[in-house]
Amino acid sequence: MPTRFFFAVVLCACLAVGPVRASEAEIPLDLQAALIIKVLAFDQSLAQQDGNLVIGIVIDESTAGRESMLSWEFGRLSGQSVQQRTITHVVVIDGSESDGIGDNIAASGANVLFLPHSSKKETVREVAYQATQLQLPTVAGSRECAKAGAAIGLAIQEGRASIVLNLRSSRKQGMQLTDELIQMSQVIRR
Repeated sequence: MPTRFFFAVVLCACLAVGPVRASEAEIPLDLQAALIIKVLAFDQSLAQQDGNLVIGIVIDESTAGRESMLSWEFGRLSGQSVQQRTITHVVVIDGSESDGIGDNIAASGANVLFLPHSSKKETVREVAYQATQLQLPTVAGSRECAKAGAAIGLAIQEGRASIVLNLRSSRKQGMQLTDELIQMSQVIRR
């Protein structure tokens, strides 16, 4: 994967977002979707697996009502490839009750999990736990989600898109991230 192209996408994301306060900022969904494809291209474990990719969007009480918008934006990724695996579709996973998240994830057929920007910490922690058990990568729309256990968070810092990498979670979830991604990310080491 050409590094220049990745940096061009990140630069476009930075310019499109403009100056905002970090505590309120969310990267626009279309840019999050594009960045997820680019970031997952740095996960070498995906190339070692067979089959298509299914992105599971985990919805809880704090993100309810956004299912259609999220499904539409991420659904536009269908047909694109990551590590020679084609994204076939997106599924919405009910994460509103922590008791059933594991069953809902397993039944969904998803092999990449996405947590929206305003997901509750409890949901993120439970999804991260289940992702570790099932060896599924997690990507989230915020730094706070990465701090709570998602492997990768997409955030805005000083008006620019940034990648936040929870190194411990990414390894526990079976991801094999390249040194290149680690170097260009803000790394959380706890």
